Parts: sequence; structure tokens; C-alpha cells
Amino acid sequence: MNAITLPTPTDLTITPRDRRFGRDSATPRLWHGGRVEATAIYNALSSTFPVGEAYFVESVRAVRHGAPPKLAEEIKAFTTQEAIHSREHDAFNKAAADAGYDLTPLEDRLQMRLDFIRCPVAGLRTQRASRTRFSNEPKPVMATFSPFATSRVMVSSTDSSACAAAFLLPS
Repeated sequence: MNAITLPTPTDLTITPRDRRFGRDSATPRLWHGGRVEATAIYNALSSTFPVGEAYFVESVRAVRHGAPPKLAEEIKAFTTQEAIHSREHDAFNKAAADAGYDLTPLEDRLQMRLDFIRCPVAGLRTQRASRTRFSNEPKPVMATFSPFATSRVMVSSTDSSACAAAFLLPS
């Protein structure tokens, strides 16, 4: 299987759009076509966006320093658009709560998982690799096999501290 990587078009821009959805009328409890399962799925999905998008924006902002001017403008426009998008999901989630849906268990669970991801283990933090000016170049394609197909035993040279760190998290 060959992967094809195309360069980003030079005239592509991100333009933040400040839109507000469905604030003029009351939302029915089964707002998605009167279907309970569709309403529940989309309510659950929406509950993840404000916290998830904030984490995503935080990750993008962490690598914006030293970016070329055009990329810095795109990062600013992207983070602005995501803030607007999160605001709309906050408003939607409030409407869902007003309709009787309790989304806090889902929001709390996601927050706990993101806090765990941010939690340093043995002094190390997860961080996305920095972009370089060659980031849009095609990468070589090669087959990657499961470790189970290549080795029966995987030996670590250091003890894991992830389990110990997990016990330090608030429950």
C-alpha cells in the first residue's frame, strides 16, 4: 500500500466564523428527530468538545513559538475558531442540561483522563514533536509489524512508574 502526501495549498487560509446556533428557541428533550439513541449519542459527543478542544488548542499553542509568520497567523485563526466552537458546545451542553440530561459524569471522566495525560511520569511530560520546515514533505512508507509478530518477549531497561503515578491521581 502506497501513501500519497500532497502539499498544503499555498492559498489555504483559516477564517474564524463567529456563529451562534439555536439560541432563540427551546430545545426539545429528544431533539435529534425524536430518537432517544441519536440524541444520547450526540449529547455525549458534545459533552467532550469543550474540554477536549481546550486540550487540543493548548497542544497547538505549545508549539507556536518560533513558527514562521504565516503559520503563526494560521495558529491564531485556528485557536480563535476552536474557542468559538467550544463556546457553542458549552451553550448546547447547557441546553441539554436544562432539558434534563446530566452530562457531568462524561465531562468529569474526560477531565480525569486529560489530567492523567498531562501528569508527569518520572519527570517526563507528553508533548507533541515540534514541526520543522520539512514537516509537509512526504514520509517514507514502510510496513510496520506488531511486536507480537516479531518478538515473544519485550524487555524494558527501566522500571515503569506509570502505575505508581496513577495511584497519586485524585479519584
